[in-house]
Amino acid sequence: TPIKAPTDIPTFSCASDERNFTFSITTDYYSNETEFFLYDDSFMIGSWDFASSERFEEYIFDYCLPIGRNYTLELTDTFGDGICCDAGYGTYYFAADDTVLFDS
Repeated sequence: TPIKAPTDIPTFSCASDERNFTFSITTDYYSNETEFFLYDDSFMIGSWDFASSERFEEYIFDYCLPIGRNYTLELTDTFGDGICCDAGYGTYYFAADDTVLFDS
């Protein structure tokens, strides 16, 4: 379950053989078109369909993921226009242990 920001984000720690990965997304005007999927080498680890989510809201997802695996984050927009620009400036970032790996 995501945490709506801004709120006090609960602190937690991962096991010694895991890293904390954070995916944050701010939805655009058409949040109902957006969803994401997070996969490791073999399985879907997490997903979220923003069909009933608020417009222009930030949602934060935290995962403790094992070190040494490959991960894929897939962000989709059913209309195909993405989460930026004509319908508001949606944004996202993906971080490992507070280091941003990529963002919009």
